[in-house]
Amino acid sequence: MQQEQKIKGFTILELLVVITIVSIVSAIGYPRFNDWKTDREVRQALERAASMVTSIITHTQRGSYPYVQIDIRSSQTQTIFTTKGMSKNKFSNSLNQKDISINCPITNQGASYWDADPLETATESVSSNAGPSAAICFSREGSHYALVGNELIKNNDTSNKMSLDGFMVSQYIIFCSKSLAAANNDMCPRALGKEDKPAYLLEWSRFGNVVKYKWSGSAWNRQ
Repeated sequence: MQQEQKIKGFTILELLVVITIVSIVSAIGYPRFNDWKTDREVRQALERAASMVTSIITHTQRGSYPYVQIDIRSSQTQTIFTTKGMSKNKFSNSLNQKDISINCPITNQGASYWDADPLETATESVSSNAGPSAAICFSREGSHYALVGNELIKNNDTSNKMSLDGFMVSQYIIFCSKSLAAANNDMCPRALGKEDKPAYLLEWSRFGNVVKYKWSGSAWNRQ
């Protein structure tokens, strides 16, 4: 003979208590998770940009593409990176025969100036202070170097130079969240406040050296 089993479920009061606890935990945890997610997105854009600059500089050092460009197109909602390269023959002809000027044009894919367009491309869901159209061009040992784009050139203004590790620098890009950019004409502000986080900064030299920084709320700290 089977014994009767007493099955007891949750009471309405117990369910209400559980739901209340879950709601409280979610209310506390969600903002922190959202902050972490946003920080991760902005940091990822910084890492991607640094990696792509390092990668195209490697092409110049190896001689596969002696002249290269990283094209940066930024809006309030996304930043698109594209790297391009000029072949040895075209670069040599431009220097020796003067049939192609060495400048740093921003072109669409398939244009004749760059032999490799693109070498690599990436899209990140964050904004920057580079503006809608900007580019940086490098060559081996920094012999040919150029900046294109009003916002990058504005970094040279005395008021826009950044104090990093005790030096005033003008070759940098700031990456920030879409919400911060939305409050600043769809671009990351150069002057950041205590609450303007997350924000990351990429500094570079004409030789392709890159340094990464994070905004602490009061200063840029090297990463």
